[in-house]
Amino acid sequence: MIFDEKLVKAVTKGVVSIPYRDGWFGFERLLPGQAEEFSRKGYASQVPCAAGVSLCFRTDARSLSFSYRVSGAVSRMFFYFDLLVNGKKVDSFGKEVGNDEGTCSFSLPAGEKEVELYLPCLQKVELKDIFTDGDVTPAPRLPKLLFLGDSITQGYDSHTPFGCYTSIVAHTLGYEQLNQGISGAGFFPGTLAEIPGFVPERIVVSFGTNDWKHGTRNFPDVARDYYKKLHEIFGDTPVFAIIPIWRKDCEPPTCVGTFEEAKDIIRDVCASYPNVTVVEGDAFFPRDTTLFADARLHPNEEGFTYYANGLLRAMQGKPLVPIARILGENRATPFVRTRYASRGIVLQDGKLLISRDVQMDMVMTPGGGREPGETDEQCCAREVAEETGVLVQVGEELLVVEEFYEDVRYVTRYYRCEPCGRTEKRLTALEQERGLVSEWVSPEQFLQVVSRHADFAAVFEEKRGLYLREYTAASRIL
Repeated sequence: MIFDEKLVKAVTKGVVSIPYRDGWFGFERLLPGQAEEFSRKGYASQVPCAAGVSLCFRTDARSLSFSYRVSGAVSRMFFYFDLLVNGKKVDSFGKEVGNDEGTCSFSLPAGEKEVELYLPCLQKVELKDIFTDGDVTPAPRLPKLLFLGDSITQGYDSHTPFGCYTSIVAHTLGYEQLNQGISGAGFFPGTLAEIPGFVPERIVVSFGTNDWKHGTRNFPDVARDYYKKLHEIFGDTPVFAIIPIWRKDCEPPTCVGTFEEAKDIIRDVCASYPNVTVVEGDAFFPRDTTLFADARLHPNEEGFTYYANGLLRAMQGKPLVPIARILGENRATPFVRTRYASRGIVLQDGKLLISRDVQMDMVMTPGGGREPGETDEQCCAREVAEETGVLVQVGEELLVVEEFYEDVRYVTRYYRCEPCGRTEKRLTALEQERGLVSEWVSPEQFLQVVSRHADFAAVFEEKRGLYLREYTAASRIL
């Protein structure tokens, strides 16, 4: 089945228009006035980019093919198409070049299915001769989600378009996205516009890092004007304002002030609007250069998962939880498996509940691995009870510690817990063999012990790693 103009318009998401010239379909996510304003400010090269654009349809076809033309690359010499089938990414095609023209063909599984093709987000993309060997019907339209932001919102530096935080968030929440992120942009009120046919149920705004870096002298006024115009156009539509994540070059101050002072300006402006929820970037994105493709500013695919997950929690009304990462020297990239665990921070009368491994002479907060079917909170309550005999009410999640050793990612969640009773201990055979006992100690005493993790680097790796994890958590929590 050849995709004609009518069908392409019906299946394409994330655009305001689809120009058709000499057999080629183009994809525009900005209105002419918006494009002109961004171009006037020096960002003409980013205007045609296809960030957030996808083709979504139902079909019984066994293949999808098309000709493509990718052009306009400025600094990133790669492009990729991502293919999703029934909501899961199954294939990707691209090259490590910035500009290219050619053909692409994907095999599809048998039977009726929903197919979504994500276009490269950092270049202008044109398609022609789009073909499937089966019938096609447009996928149901979804509620709308508008993204307004800079290079991170546009997708720098995810190689694959479905790896961008906007695509992850929109897909997870069941929205059709319109991504109007422009690399290098800031709070430019003149770029805001009402979009015919696109009425967003939610809006995400992520600006400020460029305003700070470029030294916008009237930054508070510009930010106020931006949110004022946003409210004039979209009224009380819920807005999620992301405070800029850490950047490695956040020193020295610019004429705006320090990086933290720039963030305060955004917080103050947002406080005037009840429909605006401030999302703290530092609360969900670790200050870890391995999560940046350029080691300083733009997240890589792994970094974008943190960015997306943090925004998802905020949009779902869940509290943001800080994340600390420990990278072992023997870690593999990428990791293959993930293991989940929960631990309880139990305080009573100024004392901290701990478990002591007598045989190995190690101390730790009580907790352990999550069992199939358990929630993280249920795991925490069960492990504390089994190890110590103390029943607890699991409360606030305080911290997530991620450890990377060999090909495994270990994720440990720490919860504040309130004692609420006693029960019998249920130690495993290994815990009985090691003589696991529970004690109440001062938080200062515990911190002093686990702070010596480096002392065991050459003699007891298990103890070094355990103490490093516990010190990483306790130093932030206690």
